[in-house]
Amino acid sequence: MVHRCEGFLRDAGTERSLVGLLREAFPHTEADGILASMGSMTQYFILRRGRVAAVLSHARRARARNGRAYANMIFNVATRKRYRGMGFMTHILDALFRDAPRKTFHLEVYSDNAPAISLYQKKDFRVIDTTSDVSGRPVLVMKRTPASRKDHDPAWKAR
Repeated sequence: MVHRCEGFLRDAGTERSLVGLLREAFPHTEADGILASMGSMTQYFILRRGRVAAVLSHARRARARNGRAYANMIFNVATRKRYRGMGFMTHILDALFRDAPRKTFHLEVYSDNAPAISLYQKKDFRVIDTTSDVSGRPVLVMKRTPASRKDHDPAWKAR
């Protein structure tokens, strides 16, 4: 089951679990700083045995590394190692798209993260720009438009 929360997580145990996941997923970044930035975003997450197994943050408007501002930016996408490949992020993305079926979404992904890029391409994201992080590591900026789904998604045609 995908949970949705506006801003900070209200449950201290879930928040501690989220910080642990962020530290595992982003070891070179300060997890507490990421958590603080999530206060103005909507969180989508899956719990397994009381721990956050996967998380995604959605901001209505944000600035990407290329300096451009985008609407509906997806951030902090992470899945615990033991739960990878089980479809959790697919379920989270589907929940986000159901909540905002006619929105265009943007995200950034490291160019060497083949599993994530593959998932995003299956969900109709396309590369629109390339940039790099502060260390020079290549980053792809990807975009998903509602129009990219309407030709092959029966649920979209029914709207």
